[in-house]
Amino acid sequence: MPAQKGFAQPLVVFILLGVLAVVILNFKNITNRFTFLAPPPPPYKSTVPEWKIYKNSTYKFNIQYPNQWYVRTFGDYAANFQITDPKLGEATPGAIRVKFSALTEPADKNEFERIARTDPKVDIYEPLDVQSIITKVKSFEVNKNKAIEYVINRSFSALEGPRGEFTHVYSVSTNSAVLKFFSNAGSRDEEQKFDAIFQKMITTLSF
Repeated sequence: MPAQKGFAQPLVVFILLGVLAVVILNFKNITNRFTFLAPPPPPYKSTVPEWKIYKNSTYKFNIQYPNQWYVRTFGDYAANFQITDPKLGEATPGAIRVKFSALTEPADKNEFERIARTDPKVDIYEPLDVQSIITKVKSFEVNKNKAIEYVINRSFSALEGPRGEFTHVYSVSTNSAVLKFFSNAGSRDEEQKFDAIFQKMITTLSF
């Protein structure tokens, strides 16, 4: 009898260790399962409740625009924010208030870095009859993405057509593309008429 009791004790310990191992393995499986089930991203919070929201699923950003405006999209790679309904026909240049485009070429990244490094009031002369003056306003970040604000003032020497063009640009560099938001008009004074709305749009940009 004493011999059987001594044999039973190690057997009980062995069984308990086995049960404990099974519990630990199941716990690890449950933990791993919950680890892969990442929580969904929080919903975008509108900063201007009365404005519409444009959502870009490819580049993972949202931006708001005035409720009375319309947006015409070209896939996820470009969009026009305009004051006329795109269903009624092609918008005139004057009806397009803000444009968005995603630039993916290495040259686009190089241009972004060049402007980011430049000093204010740097003159860049383009071929033929165009003179461009690029003025960097500031460098900043949007949700940890490097960004720059600058303006381009172009003068044309051609006898026909517009004599100038003024463009206000916000450009954001992401891992996959340079995202450019810009408004332009024939002159600085003309662009200033809706520039405050454009700048307010940029404050709603979120990734």
